[in-house]
Amino acid sequence: MLTRLMMSGTWALLQGSIGFAVAYALTRSTEVALGVGLLGGSVGSFAFLLHERAWAALRQHIAAL
Repeated sequence: MLTRLMMSGTWALLQGSIGFAVAYALTRSTEVALGVGLLGGSVGSFAFLLHERAWAALRQHIAAL
């Protein structure tokens, strides 16, 4: 579980940084870019965690067959 949380956290940082860079390049606004980066990182991190749980459940289901 700790590994999943660490992966999710590092993914959030990476995704947030990329979102910030792209939004800043498009808008030249630090405020907008920061908002996009934080929101994108948070939502992406949560989606990543759900994605990993879904795959783990699928693997467990297949192993039980």
